[in-house]
Amino acid sequence: MNYDRILIRYGEVALKSDPVKNRFINRLVGNIQSGLDRAEVKYRIERDRGRLFVITKDIEKSIEILRKVFGIVSISPVKTTKGELEHIIKVVENLAKEYIREGETFAIRARRKGTEKVTSKMIEREAGAAVLKTVDARVDLTNPEKTIYVEVRQNKAFIFTEVIKCEGGMPLGTQGRVIGIFDGSVEAVCACWLMMKRGCEVIPVYPDARPYSSKKDYEVAERNASVLREWTIGSKFYLKKLDIGKAVFLFSEECGKDLVGTLIRRMVYRCASRVAKIYKAKAIVTGETLKKGGDVESFHLGEMASDLVVLRPLIGMDRDEILKLSERIGDLEECKGVMQILEERFKPGGVLKEIEECEGRVDAERLVEESISGIGKD
Repeated sequence: MNYDRILIRYGEVALKSDPVKNRFINRLVGNIQSGLDRAEVKYRIERDRGRLFVITKDIEKSIEILRKVFGIVSISPVKTTKGELEHIIKVVENLAKEYIREGETFAIRARRKGTEKVTSKMIEREAGAAVLKTVDARVDLTNPEKTIYVEVRQNKAFIFTEVIKCEGGMPLGTQGRVIGIFDGSVEAVCACWLMMKRGCEVIPVYPDARPYSSKKDYEVAERNASVLREWTIGSKFYLKKLDIGKAVFLFSEECGKDLVGTLIRRMVYRCASRVAKIYKAKAIVTGETLKKGGDVESFHLGEMASDLVVLRPLIGMDRDEILKLSERIGDLEECKGVMQILEERFKPGGVLKEIEECEGRVDAERLVEESISGIGKD
């Protein structure tokens, strides 16, 4: 079947009040345009109540892009015809010849909106009868092997055979900005992805701890960031480095060994908070879990150094759940993130009074300024 457009369904957006809904749909349309423009696809977008349509000749390429646009629940390549019954039947007949093989079972599923010329049941009955005359097949309304869908909206009908599930969520950029502590790990990727799915634009910062980390660690982080970048349609996603190697050295030389892990975490949170002011972000996101990265007490000691809320989207997930999520995101390279490398060497611990005394001794605020000096507003 020579499909002529892609039908786009969105979910949560439709539940908002009209002003918010219009703003979110505008952002969703803008994100779709950004993705298609970047791929040099020629297209036109039409809106209908509860639906968007991408009219293009490059259906397959457009589908691959749309599958990674947050806010889209599902898509279907469709054939468009007039909304009258005779036109619908003709297209369904032609589609059935290509789609339904001899001896297979089938069903016609129809829905209509904004027209009283034909009912859904009438479409299903008449189109089904036409298919039976065209193809040697049987009707099975319970568990059909093949399904042909008909959606009538106003004076047009859209006929299709597949509903491609997408990730849904909220359009990227509708929920403000957050700073993602992106140390290269699968956990960091998944945490950032989940925040993107909820509509947040993520500014990723990489804690570069060389010589305690390596150039290879950074290269892996860049490769994993490039996978995640495919999901940032409508937004930029480029790593910004925090140069924390000097701070790690001073902490390890000047402070008690049991304090260093917590000092590093607080340092990274401080740097992230400072970067947040540059980009007007309202929260920090990490890939920490209760098993990886410490316990509730160490989390608390760390985030006390930040004036922003610290979000941990993976906190209730186990390792298997995280890996399954990572497979949905793309071909990620599994590795130890910089934060894990540092925490294996310097276990988080200590009490707040000792930690703050040490931070004063090494002038932590000056170290923060030096660590973020290479980051500028772009």
